[in-house]
Amino acid sequence: MTWADVSKEIGVSTSTITGTKRGGRMEVDGMLAMVHWLDVPVETFVRERDY
Repeated sequence: MTWADVSKEIGVSTSTITGTKRGGRMEVDGMLAMVHWLDVPVETFVRERDY
């Protein structure tokens, strides 16, 4: 699959997907759509912070 294919299936823009690939952040709606498409828990993509 191309990044464009993935973005169409998830329902977000290609730039959102490629930006995320490079370490950018995705808005909540896009993140929820992506984890639903991947069938994984959202915690898979949450980093823990050291405070």
